[in-house]
Amino acid sequence: RNYRAKIKKCDLIGFKYDQDGVLWHGNECNIAFRDITFLKLLRDITADFDEKYRNKLFLEAGRDMGKGFGKHFKSQIYPKELKKNDISFNQLPKAERLRLWSEYDSSTGWGLISVIDMGKTLYITSKHRSLFDEETGGKCFSYTMAGYAESVVNKIMSDLGVEYTLSDDDVDTSDNEIILFHLIPIHH
Repeated sequence: RNYRAKIKKCDLIGFKYDQDGVLWHGNECNIAFRDITFLKLLRDITADFDEKYRNKLFLEAGRDMGKGFGKHFKSQIYPKELKKNDISFNQLPKAERLRLWSEYDSSTGWGLISVIDMGKTLYITSKHRSLFDEETGGKCFSYTMAGYAESVVNKIMSDLGVEYTLSDDDVDTSDNEIILFHLIPIHH
């Protein structure tokens, strides 16, 4: 009985279960479990790693995740779910691309993502009440999120002739609810 109420509630907020028990958000297949379980998994897997190596590991994992999602966002999610009029993704200005991505990913449970374009530097923040808590492995996820955002931004901007990198591989995790990082252009 509670199960059916939970399914009905999920249906109201954009998530749907299919007949096989798979959770969907729009056209995306999802899983759901408690934040604390996810963060402990990250922390426990890397408990014996030194901090510098662990941060690099999660940064690279995030970069890898973001490459696939950025391509998918541009070629599948935008045309099927977000496209208005007959404007192709490549016709959108930089600011609109960043807005659409940050709003879309803000609806997936990974935190409220915002991007401020200050010309050459993109300031990206993500706010979430529990995902970035250092006590439970949130620092690992902070680096994953930074790498992910870097790759997504690069994929959705690929036709504009600019590529970004994380400034000094620096992720500000001093707040347990907000992470902040800067993306700067790579000069080729």
